[in-house]
Amino acid sequence: VFSITPDQGVRDRTIQEIKHTLTEIPAGMPRILLPACGTAGILERDIAKRISPQPQILCTDFQSVADLARARNTNAAIIYEGRDSRDLGLNAAVDAVVVMNSVVAPEKADNDRMLKSFHKALVPGGALIGLFPTIFCALDVSLTIKNPDIGKAISGCIELEQGMIVDTAHDARQAFYTPLQLRAALLEAGFMPQDIKMDILFMDRPYFQ
Repeated sequence: VFSITPDQGVRDRTIQEIKHTLTEIPAGMPRILLPACGTAGILERDIAKRISPQPQILCTDFQSVADLARARNTNAAIIYEGRDSRDLGLNAAVDAVVVMNSVVAPEKADNDRMLKSFHKALVPGGALIGLFPTIFCALDVSLTIKNPDIGKAISGCIELEQGMIVDTAHDARQAFYTPLQLRAALLEAGFMPQDIKMDILFMDRPYFQ
């Protein structure tokens, strides 16, 4: 999975959406969940700095990843815990769930479980804010990247009809939804049709070049 959080524009848009969500939530300390947070810490530090009042940010990942992230990122507003995104064990606990390019398990049943777990974690009126790469994302990157050798390598990993990225060299597979498949999965997870909004992040951004 490529990292998208170093892209300042993505962080700006994410924080904009978080602020909009918090206007719909009763006043108090905002509670934000970042499942599958990784170790970089870029997004959570930016959220802690730019959201007022400063939120409580819960970042979760595999225990070993959470431990490493905690060692790298010291901020009293950010908590790192080892939790399984498929069953976070949180019920109406957070105002916003922020997901960045992490609902890509090779078994789509696992991705469905993640989305249901995120929905369960949200308070009424809370929002799931995320970047979900579609199978067309990888295709677009392969066609627009300046290095043709890298583009060809990416193209060779795409199984378009199956919605899969397959890296045979590392025996790795990732499931990428189409927009319609993602919408269906969100509905199945419990999100309401009128609340599902999608925008396109085009992959000709300078960050990918």
